[in-house]
Amino acid sequence: MKLKYFLTNSYETLRNNIEENLTRYSNESSWVESCFDGNFDAETNIDVFLPELIKSSKPSLDIDNVKILYSALKHLTPEQAMDGRLWAHLAHIEYWDYMRIRWEVDGENASGDDTHEAENKKLAKQIKDRYFLLSNENSRSLIRNGIARLWWFGYLTYDLNNTEDHFALTNTLLDYQDTQAALLERTFGKNPEVLKVCLKVLAEHMSRIRAKGGRVIIQDLGKYVNLLGGTYFLDTMDKMMLKERITAFIERKLQG
Repeated sequence: MKLKYFLTNSYETLRNNIEENLTRYSNESSWVESCFDGNFDAETNIDVFLPELIKSSKPSLDIDNVKILYSALKHLTPEQAMDGRLWAHLAHIEYWDYMRIRWEVDGENASGDDTHEAENKKLAKQIKDRYFLLSNENSRSLIRNGIARLWWFGYLTYDLNNTEDHFALTNTLLDYQDTQAALLERTFGKNPEVLKVCLKVLAEHMSRIRAKGGRVIIQDLGKYVNLLGGTYFLDTMDKMMLKERITAFIERKLQG
């Protein structure tokens, strides 16, 4: 089959009318087609077999779904993978059942009227985060969308050099939730080579980091690498030098 995406007008219509469609986001089946009289999507020239994702609300199963989805869509380019129309289509149609369970919208609170304005706005923000992209360029937006995040986690961490387990660094990224926000929401967050260096160092020190509480150290690491990016051009910085600097930073934190 050919991978599909929403036409721009359809995408904008859905994104601009989230609050009006609140109750529909708890439907058991996809409802998007009923919103449009004519064509609302189009085919890309990308041939793909879309696999079933594990339908669960457990974050611990994200790693399995990363492996499933990225393996199937590995041939996408980063430019293609920044198109919100593609991910919104997958979230609303092909993977509706997965999204409904993984990122459940509480149907009881989705009133769709003005009597619960505050709750409506909260739910609308949740839907905008998980079913659309707030910005095609923003790393945080890419890892918030319920389907895009699975691809980007895979793309940024898939390691061909690790012949035993290409997804070993994916495990490191997802094993500790704070790691995702601390590293991927930075300016270097879409640079797979820099991210892999960070994750390799974290993997080597993770047991000690956990013993120290973990969260602050990982957050500070993200800030530190971001600051390095203000001094060095990380894309061309020698990766051994980068690893040495990150290792030294982690050791200081562990000993402090």
